[in-house]
Amino acid sequence: MEITSGERNAWKDLITDKIKVPRKSPALSSANQSSTSSTTNSSRHNNLITKEQRINVLKLYDDLNNENKWKLACSGRYVEDIMKEAVQTAKYEHPSASFILDLADTIWLSKFTKDECKEIKYFNNKKPEKIKKNILILLIKKSLKLLVIIITKQARRILDLVDHMINAGFNVP
Repeated sequence: MEITSGERNAWKDLITDKIKVPRKSPALSSANQSSTSSTTNSSRHNNLITKEQRINVLKLYDDLNNENKWKLACSGRYVEDIMKEAVQTAKYEHPSASFILDLADTIWLSKFTKDECKEIKYFNNKKPEKIKKNILILLIKKSLKLLVIIITKQARRILDLVDHMINAGFNVP
């Protein structure tokens, strides 16, 4: 079985320190505020992404080579390339700028196919194999032997303690 780049998870080591870029606190201007609803509540979420932020994040994506990306078996596309596209077109800050992929985010419905979403969702989601009967019996026997050894050692310690107490003149009932 071929090991896909997603199984190596090397991107985590490559980007962990790079994404810790200091953020400027958002100005209280309307340009940095989201206006996704008609309410008057101001939000600190969904800040507009600045040109500088976009350039920095895209550089992080560009620095990844294909062998360190997650290649989807069903399509041959790389997850990080699709996430990069989301950063390129985003008007507002998005988790993909921090290499976070949450399939519950509806943006991914237009970026990934159904098969790709299924592959991502069920990646490494394997059911445990049934333990063969002979291996299970062997495990039980080994566990019982270990338990007997432990109990025997404890019993010896108790007997040694009782002997010590008797030799020291303690009244043992």
